[in-house]
Amino acid sequence: MKKVGIILLVVLALAAATLVGLQSHGFRLFGFSYTWNEELAQLDKLARAFLQDLQFKDFDKAGKYHSFVDQGKANIPQLIERLFQVKPEVLNIRDFEIVKVDLDDDGKRARTFFRSNLELLNTAEGDKPNKEKQVEGILYWHKLPVSAARAAAEGEAAATTATEAAAAEAEQWFMKLESSLH
Repeated sequence: MKKVGIILLVVLALAAATLVGLQSHGFRLFGFSYTWNEELAQLDKLARAFLQDLQFKDFDKAGKYHSFVDQGKANIPQLIERLFQVKPEVLNIRDFEIVKVDLDDDGKRARTFFRSNLELLNTAEGDKPNKEKQVEGILYWHKLPVSAARAAAEGEAAATTATEAAAAEAEQWFMKLESSLH
């Protein structure tokens, strides 16, 4: 009877761990991860990296997730002020969570839903701590051939050699600047 009880507890613990670590694109728990959809896992990773760059106020790096054309136009602090409705200098992103990653049928467009807990610095009054706020948002992505994105930015012609053509067909995910941060 003791053995059955122990086995049942182990099975319940494994089931609970599975539920806690289960994500739409795979499984991640305590540093171990397994993915069954590489595209969704890559988008999750990109969104996490972008939000972490915002968390640590690395606005130059945060601008690099956008297409080559949009990188020159990206004014991340201004866009943060629109998204979070607070000036970047008083924003402390405490944590964030990628809630869901969606991919369209042709695999060229995606969106990542996130939730973030913020602290508004310099809002403490007396014994009251700084104000806190929870924000939900969506980051929109599109997959483009690197050559098309680069050529559009630089006004260049298409690749001419076979090696350049192969490299040009490599596709990369870019964040849609206007729709994500507005």
